[in-house]
Amino acid sequence: MEKVTISKGQIWTKKSPTGKRGDRNYEVKEVFADDEVNTLVVLRDFNSNNPKAKEAHDMLNDESWVYRSNACIVEEIRVERTIDFGEDNYTSTKPKKKKKKKEVEKVFIPFPVKEEATATGVDIKREAQRQCAVTQSKGKKLTQIAKALANAKVKPAEKKVVPIVADEKTEVKEIRDWNTFNYYRYDSFDIFANILRDTETISLHTIRTGFRRGIYKPLHSQAIAMWRDGEMSLNEIRLVQPTPIKNQLTGENDWRPCQMHNFVIRILKAVYHFGTLEEKKALFEEFN
Repeated sequence: MEKVTISKGQIWTKKSPTGKRGDRNYEVKEVFADDEVNTLVVLRDFNSNNPKAKEAHDMLNDESWVYRSNACIVEEIRVERTIDFGEDNYTSTKPKKKKKKKEVEKVFIPFPVKEEATATGVDIKREAQRQCAVTQSKGKKLTQIAKALANAKVKPAEKKVVPIVADEKTEVKEIRDWNTFNYYRYDSFDIFANILRDTETISLHTIRTGFRRGIYKPLHSQAIAMWRDGEMSLNEIRLVQPTPIKNQLTGENDWRPCQMHNFVIRILKAVYHFGTLEEKKALFEEFN
């Protein structure tokens, strides 16, 4: 089999494993190579225009990925010309009605609705952040290139396609699976902040209020201090910080770890009250 090197502009097809969903065609938009880690390939789905990131060795070792060496993208602009004489059809029993003059010539030029499939810096950064979250949820260590892409400073695209929305309600981003944060250590704080900055959780009123009496204030302070040490993940800190939870059957307080969603809120509140200025700026707009 001829050795293939993935490069920008190539066309690849991802075959459907069952054949029910159909094959997907992708265009290679960017290739990020590093001497120490695997090469990251940023693709753009030809039909949906969505970005996708893959490791190069995964594509080359997977028979369902097929390189289309002779394929290329062809754009076609079609012009249709018609003549409207502005006359009504009538029978001899009906008088001819006057009609306003129409344009003698009509020209129809259909252009593609979607913009050219170009992977912007914002698309690449978002996809890298998603890949980092998936990698950490599996307990694996992030590669240097993945972290660099997720934390890169990029400028927004000059042109932005705004979808037509039926109502004027603003969609608020929220986390689907809070267990994604189980393996996050403090060296991934910047990625942690990027993911949570614009979510509904970050705007909770309880994060900015004071603490109830008892263990809660030192509990929050201890949580952020343990995370900064860099030795423990968020889930490990959660497990060693049980809190009193009322038993619905006995009415007594049982000491057990809270859910990951509530523990992330604990970390956010700890940053708001005990964090450094850099930590606060990364998460909360009011500190910028």
